[in-house]
Order: sequence, then structure tokens, then C-alpha cells
Amino acid sequence: MKVSRSVWNGGKDGKYIKIHLFFYVFRSYLSLLIILPDDGTFDKQTINKMILDANSTVLKDEQVLSDNAYYYSREYSRLLYFE
Repeated sequence: MKVSRSVWNGGKDGKYIKIHLFFYVFRSYLSLLIILPDDGTFDKQTINKMILDANSTVLKDEQVLSDNAYYYSREYSRLLYFE
């Protein structure tokens, strides 16, 4: 069964977008949000290592990403904590 999730696009027009894929979500403690489509390239350990590496080597303290990613599951139409 294919499930799509309607998500408000934040625009004044009040339109919605349909999400038809699985993806990872990285967030910082500010307003930064990074979305990475799940094409099967990365596994859980690789994603978490990327976050730790970026936090310790590239990003400034105020740009640090949360320690774990979130995962949008199209199957369940929900955002899951990705430990």
C-alpha cells in the first residue's frame, strides 16, 4: 500500500505538498533543517557518523546538529527518531 503524507508548505497560499519518498532529517539547535533523500546509500551508522564528524570538525558551536537524525517513513506516514 502506498501512502503519501500531506505537509503544509508554510506558504500564505495554504497549499500542501505530497511526500512520496523516505528521507532523513537533520536539525540544528537554530532554525537549520537538512533533508537527505533515502536512496539506500547510507545506513544508520553512516548517518550518525556523518553528524558526529560534522559537529566536531566543520560546524561552529551555534550550528551544531542534533546528535541523531530523524527518519520520515512513507510507510507509516510519520517522522521517527533515528537512533
